Amino acid sequence: MKNKLRNLFKLHRNENIRSTRKRQRGWTTPGKALRDMSHADRATAMAKARQKAEESPVAAGIIQTMTDNIVGRGYALSMQTKDPGWNREVEKWWMWRRDRLDVRGLRTWGQLQRMWFKRKFIDGDVGIWLVGGVVQEDGILSTRVQTIEADRIGNPGEPQSSGITYDRWGKPIKFRVIRRGESLPEGQDTNDPNISSKSTSVDGRDFVYYAHWGEDRAEQERGVSQMLQSLNVLQDLERTIENMGIKVKNEAMMGIKFTLENGGNDYFGTEITEDKKAEDGKTRKQVKMVDGMNLNLLPGEDASPFESKHPGPDWVPFVRFSFRYAGLPFGLPLEILMLDLSDTNFSGGRAVLELAKRRFRIEQQDLKQPSSRIFNWALAREMKNTDILKPPAELDMPWAHLWRAPQWPYLDPQKEVQARGLELSFGLNTRGRILAEDGFEGDFEDLVDEIARENAMAAEKGVSFTSGMPGLESNNSEPQETVPDE
Repeated sequence: MKNKLRNLFKLHRNENIRSTRKRQRGWTTPGKALRDMSHADRATAMAKARQKAEESPVAAGIIQTMTDNIVGRGYALSMQTKDPGWNREVEKWWMWRRDRLDVRGLRTWGQLQRMWFKRKFIDGDVGIWLVGGVVQEDGILSTRVQTIEADRIGNPGEPQSSGITYDRWGKPIKFRVIRRGESLPEGQDTNDPNISSKSTSVDGRDFVYYAHWGEDRAEQERGVSQMLQSLNVLQDLERTIENMGIKVKNEAMMGIKFTLENGGNDYFGTEITEDKKAEDGKTRKQVKMVDGMNLNLLPGEDASPFESKHPGPDWVPFVRFSFRYAGLPFGLPLEILMLDLSDTNFSGGRAVLELAKRRFRIEQQDLKQPSSRIFNWALAREMKNTDILKPPAELDMPWAHLWRAPQWPYLDPQKEVQARGLELSFGLNTRGRILAEDGFEGDFEDLVDEIARENAMAAEKGVSFTSGMPGLESNNSEPQETVPDE
């Protein structure tokens, strides 16, 4: 059995990693189609991706741009039950509870979401351990979550194991979590007591696995880093910019061009060296350039800097193309990545923004799944173990909710609203579809209910406000009674 595992491990060992400047052929050698990377290759690739995220300004900019647009400051809860009072009560409770979820007490809800997204983006996946507590003396339930990095989800006793145990239907039922600061040698027997002392087996019901399901690998296998396929592209881009920067620095001021009348030899306080043949075949005198030299020129003589022509006129377009190439795997157009719309018009800017939104919405939907799992778990524990939240008996789904994810600004709000108004007037669109395109969580009925609730609240408090174009009546003002003429 050990020989069989050893041979299987050898099939997936990466023989292409080498410390040279040549292009690497890949992280894995060809093997069985359903097999993922070996544990050794996974650790090496993850280390490369983390290093690139920490040291590369381009990689860091891509990750930060994705995180800011997809997560923002964190998702806001919107309860969707039929009881407005219960909705407000739960939302108020969640605002208090969410920033106390971190088991270490260091991160708010928004910071946790940003960290989970970044860890999945760089490492390929991340685990969230639901740590249930007890009711404390003050009546507050201790409900915490602990983030488990990708390299702590595994079972080194089995080199080809993903660290996840599945049932016959492919559902995760056990997760092997290596304790922080511990390391286990590969090839160790799974029955060895050292494994149980340095790692913990966590029930699948208490563990949220946030990963690239379906798109990037088979369901029961673990991949490495969304950045993996772009490491060579980022490396090439950085080397090109670095080399051009060195060339520009070295050739920005190549020398001084003289126009001499009498052919004097002692203009710089130093002797002119012997004649030297240049590339064009001509022989010229060479002067050693030293710091602090002064030019003592006679009338009619001249000296001007002789500068390089680098970078050439094609340099900037080439760099822009390179950045487009680097952002392509992440769905980031250059204009969004560089926050620069100066080279495009309104239509072009709107087009690239819509392309980026498609990718952003997919990632937002992926992050909503673990967020809902955590919210449902915390709410269920609160309703079961404390008297803080008691749902009305007629509510069949007291946990029905949606997440308000950050949206993106319009390039020109007035043009956008006018265009959609024309679509509605010609019957080419509906309000529901427009709300969905904007990422509004809910339907048109939800919007009408919200507007009605706001107007009723404003009228009750005696607050009057205007909306729409200047000169229109306030949308919460009551119609005035007219007195007929006698």
